[in-house]
Amino acid sequence: MQWLKHYSDARQHPKFRAIEKLLGEAGYARAFKLFEIVAQRGGTAAKFAPALDLKNPYTNVDWLADELRISLEETERTLQVFASVQLIDPKACQKRVVRIPQMLEYLDEWTQRGLKAKNSRVAPERLLSEPRATPDQSKRKSNRREEKEEEEAEAEKREETAAASAAFLLGKTKVKAWSEIAIPPCGGPEFQSTWERIHSERPESEGLADTMERCIQACGQAAIRVPKPFYDAKRRVEAESRQASIPGADGSEGKSKFDGIPVY
Repeated sequence: MQWLKHYSDARQHPKFRAIEKLLGEAGYARAFKLFEIVAQRGGTAAKFAPALDLKNPYTNVDWLADELRISLEETERTLQVFASVQLIDPKACQKRVVRIPQMLEYLDEWTQRGLKAKNSRVAPERLLSEPRATPDQSKRKSNRREEKEEEEAEAEKREETAAASAAFLLGKTKVKAWSEIAIPPCGGPEFQSTWERIHSERPESEGLADTMERCIQACGQAAIRVPKPFYDAKRRVEAESRQASIPGADGSEGKSKFDGIPVY
């Protein structure tokens, strides 16, 4: 695929609006960067397929992160958001395949003719000189077009509802990530997204302090600065955890063998 269409009202599409709400203008830019990547890697004419296999060592998620010019963690988060608003196929995404059915709306004319020829088994040259439709055929075509527009409008409503639900759930998850450690969001955007992602994936059996430690280690590997309030919160959580483990610390009678040992 040599080029793709960019409609002047693309910013008003429910999927792109939902992406901007969740990721800001950067999300909008990443969406069209992804379109460009899939267009370039998806083949040409009848061989075009709007998909990218992340299991392939040449097109894995590390490669995609480099193409998008963002971190690996931010790439994973971006793909999760794209899947939640159905910009990419959610089921395919779970199988580590980025499939964009909507790309078929943005094909260049040469690729469109090639795909039509493949699906109808008609040579591309014949598509350039099809016979004119009769009035009855034109009327039926107009009716089908109206039905299609109604179906697309209904689909957009469903997508907008799904995007709103995804935005609500994601926002709720973000709030919980900070409320559990009793501090407001701090640090840069990359740190905040890293902590929110790691917190959302936290196993039920894992202590909160251990989750915070995993976040610090992940940030260290990705060269992301961890803000001081987060370190302070981690020390407080650790102290509270140790205090809770001391017998009698909850006000029950009896002395613990740990009595008199200072907690830092």
